[in-house]
Amino acid sequence: VMFPCMAADFASPYYPEPLRVAQKAAALKKPIAAQVHGIFTLSIAGVLDGKQYALVSELNEAGLVPNGIYKGEGIVQDGNIFTSGICPFMARETGKPDGTKELTQKFIDYLKSTP
Repeated sequence: VMFPCMAADFASPYYPEPLRVAQKAAALKKPIAAQVHGIFTLSIAGVLDGKQYALVSELNEAGLVPNGIYKGEGIVQDGNIFTSGICPFMARETGKPDGTKELTQKFIDYLKSTP
């Protein structure tokens, strides 16, 4: 399951269906990838509790992933969970490199390597 950034307003409500999808994927030990706003979906769903994650530093300072372990802005893999701290929107806003291509490739490589 991949949760893209979506460049959503962080004050927007979180709909229950994406949270249920994240929780079910985690319970079934399915691979999960996320960028920026998708990372917050995983956090609210409890998927990042005790897990390492990536996030653009400016947003991480807001404490929006309270139970995860921050590891920087690049691509972070913790088991079958992949996160990228910078999506195309954040790359444009901050001038930092977009991690979409690398995140997607790591996710594909993982899928290819697991039965």
